[in-house]
This record gives sequence, structure tokens and C-alpha cells, in this order.
Amino acid sequence: MEKNVAKLFLATKRSPNKGSFFLREIYKDYYGEIVAQLVGALQAIGGSPNPVEGIGSSPICFSWFFFESARLLYFISKMKGEKEMENIKVLRRQELETREVMVGDQILVSLAEIGDFTATAHKITDKGVLFIFDEYITSRAMNNLRTNEGGYEKSDLKKWIDTVLLAAFPETLKSRIANLSIPTVGELFGHDDEWDNEHFEPDEDEQLPLMKERKNRVAYLNNEWEWGWLRNATKKSVSGPLFARVGANGVTVYGNASGSLGVRPEFWLVR
Repeated sequence: MEKNVAKLFLATKRSPNKGSFFLREIYKDYYGEIVAQLVGALQAIGGSPNPVEGIGSSPICFSWFFFESARLLYFISKMKGEKEMENIKVLRRQELETREVMVGDQILVSLAEIGDFTATAHKITDKGVLFIFDEYITSRAMNNLRTNEGGYEKSDLKKWIDTVLLAAFPETLKSRIANLSIPTVGELFGHDDEWDNEHFEPDEDEQLPLMKERKNRVAYLNNEWEWGWLRNATKKSVSGPLFARVGANGVTVYGNASGSLGVRPEFWLVR
């Protein structure tokens, strides 16, 4: 390749008026992607539908453009020697409209004055689909005062979720939403851990299949690690007004009810 280009370049210097002929030789020898790039560049600058004829009538312009063209061909010839990547299998997300939701499917949820988020389907029954937000949507206290009396059902966070958060959902979803809340210890961790069973008020929820992987129990707030509230209050035997929470490393801990932590809503989308 390099020798052919050199010969063409030297021949052009000796006989500039034969430029059209030599460019045609390039077309013959390297017709394909290489010429497509070359012709595109020459057409853009030469201003002629046929860059060979347009530039061939101007020896000075032709010599300069031919030199640049030869350099381009030399570079591409070097690139052609590199091995191309072999075919590999990839997983690519696809957006579609469907009535058949599967565990792991995500939906987009725009919350007015809060932001845009995704929520993943974690459980499907005859009742509908349980969705849990993939990230924390905000940071709030469970209670304004240091108390866990009445548990989650009597908390200030539940009042906010039932009013402000529900109102922020788009109308297309709002009429079909039931049991808007936050996850429980059982949903995220199950009931096999003795420490959890000793410290937190029980729930009757089974661990969700996707939550068996720690990465799905971890969530972020504004692209930063965050700890988040769970629905279970601590037992009376545990000192202090505390609630369960999930740590930034995806394990259970507890925290003061008046502290500000991440809120990761869940909701049932009824059929």
C-alpha cells in the first residue's frame, strides 16, 4: 500500500495534469470505505460532484489535495491491519408498552416538584404489581419528635407519604396506587437473622427475590450513599425511640426517629 501511494505521488509531481488519471487508479485499487472518505473530503472542498475532474484541472490545488489524500490512505492502510473485535453477546435495555409486567421490569415515575425516578417490579400477584423505587427520593425524619410510639402507622413520615408524596404522582398512576409506603425488614432481609428478630417489631412479609442480592438493598440519594428508613420500629426492650433502617452497605441497623434518612417508597399498582 505504502509503495503504491508513493509511486502515485511521485508520478503526480512529474505530471500534474494527469491527476485525474492517478486518482482514478486509487479508485480502482482501494474502492470501498477508504475511497468513500477520500471522495467525501475532496467533494466538500473541491466543490464538484466529480472531485477528480474538478481538482484535476488545477495542478497546484491537486498536488496539495493529493498529498493529503495519500497521507489519509496511508493512515487507513495501517488501521486496516488491526484485528477487528469479534462478535459478543450483549444485554440491551428496550423500552416498550405492555400489559404483561415481569419481576425486574422498570417504569419511569415523575414526581411533581421532587424529580424523575425509576421503580422496579418486585412482586406480582392477582392483586397487582409491587413496585419499589430504585433510589431514595428525599431525606426526611420518621418523626419530628424523638418518639416511635405507634410505630410507622402513627409517624409523621407516613402522614407526608399519604398526602404530599401521593399528590406528586402523575394522574395516570395515582388512581391505581394502593398501599403507598416504605419497605419492611422482612421484604428486604427476610426473618432468618436472629439480631433482627430480637430488635425489631415483626412483620409478616417474605423476602423479595431481588432483595436477596445486597446490591438491590443499597440505594442512593442524589448520587451519594445514603441510609434509609424501614417500616419496623424497635421493640420496647431496645432503649431509645428507634426505627429499623438499611445501611449504605445493605445491612440492617437502627436509628433515632427524629434523624433525617432516605425515603425509598414502595406501592402496589392494582390491576
